[in-house]
Amino acid sequence: MTGAPPIDLDAAFEAHVASVLADRDAPEELHASDLHACAFALHQRVHGKPRLPFDADTFAMFERGHAYESRVDEAIGARAEIDGLHVTHGEVVKHEGIVGNVDWVLYDRGLEPPYHPRALAVIDLSTTAGKTADWKYGHALKSAFYAVAVGAPRFCEYVLRIGFGGVIKEQRAHWFDLDEEFDGETWRYRVDFAILRAKGIAGSDDAPFTVPPYDPIDRELEAWRCGKPGSGKSYCQCATCPMNAGLPAAERAALTVANEEAVMF
Repeated sequence: MTGAPPIDLDAAFEAHVASVLADRDAPEELHASDLHACAFALHQRVHGKPRLPFDADTFAMFERGHAYESRVDEAIGARAEIDGLHVTHGEVVKHEGIVGNVDWVLYDRGLEPPYHPRALAVIDLSTTAGKTADWKYGHALKSAFYAVAVGAPRFCEYVLRIGFGGVIKEQRAHWFDLDEEFDGETWRYRVDFAILRAKGIAGSDDAPFTVPPYDPIDRELEAWRCGKPGSGKSYCQCATCPMNAGLPAAERAALTVANEEAVMF
């Protein structure tokens, strides 16, 4: 081919990657995902501490989720039409100063008194490469927050288990009532407590311990967030935490020594 091509596909793809990995919210703003976040990473972010950039694995994970989300959106919309429901996708909510984007909210048509649409439930989609399509506590807590924010009594964790080549091996819908108990406490209470926790962490001048959050399902700390020291893989962007495997080895070692009294692992 002679001359320049009619379109620069490399530049187009680079711009797409940048848009996918760009921060969507102000760092100092509290997000729904902060309700079950690592206390140290949350405190560092809202106080303006540096964060690690997203990597290629994170981009692939985001792309996978976005691809399935568009397909599920079509399916939910079609089914809602048959069932006489109204559905919104990507609705932005703000409750108690905490913001979030709800995957889907189901409403009735408002055909009965008081004749305006009522939120019936929220649906949150997640994907996993694990062995089962089980729900995760942090995701469920976020969905419960969305239900509280829109005034819906129920929420659903819709989990797709993805196999080799992107094949959906299993799909499972986990439904919950806000006022049902999980491990002795209602989801509504857990949302209220998580809001107070997140605000307390963000408003504190002193950084908390570098310990990942506790998972009441597995009854252990979520060490997977910090990644593996040998591989450098991490799900955390906190650039000031000695637990973070995403840090360069030398910097990680230096921070570990400097923070050894704060690390409770």
